[in-house]
Amino acid sequence: MYIGTTGTRRGLYTAQAVPSGDFDQLTKAISEARLFDLSDVIGPVAEDAEEVVVTFTTAEKSRTVTTYDLATAPAAFAAMVTLADSVAEKLSWDLLNQPKDGITPPFPLGTVKPLYTEEARKARLQGSVILQVEVRPDGTVSPDHIAIIQGLGMGLDEKAIQAVNQWVFKPAYRDGKPMAAAMSVAVRVEFRP
Repeated sequence: MYIGTTGTRRGLYTAQAVPSGDFDQLTKAISEARLFDLSDVIGPVAEDAEEVVVTFTTAEKSRTVTTYDLATAPAAFAAMVTLADSVAEKLSWDLLNQPKDGITPPFPLGTVKPLYTEEARKARLQGSVILQVEVRPDGTVSPDHIAIIQGLGMGLDEKAIQAVNQWVFKPAYRDGKPMAAAMSVAVRVEFRP
């Protein structure tokens, strides 16, 4: 899963599974970078700089590390990011929510950030919850049609659902008429000390 917020790849993307050899290399690089021992932010925060955010999630825990200057990051971390980028370049990516069959997909107009749970705070968990939602013709989310595609656990999935239920969308359109449509959304959950 890839969430692009700037550049040519904006939006929510999925790809086929990473080949096992590449996955093994990535696992080794993550171990060598000691991702779970790094600070939340590496180096100074800079405006108008490329923000590199790495989130690694296992069945037991999750870790997100951000840097604004990869050149000042530890060498093992920079190598891990470079390897991940090269593996990602070889994959075939599909843009979710791409217009199909003359339908313009829904678009979020107003969002609400999810609340944070005490359990997640203790674990310093953050990342993105990916949800499949149905947007009604009036631009509201149908609470009966929400599914978790990729969760974080520790109560954050439920908090993401609660937040998305409050979002307002420009609905999908076909032939100039609003209609109900399913779409995938990424809900970013930030660690709050």
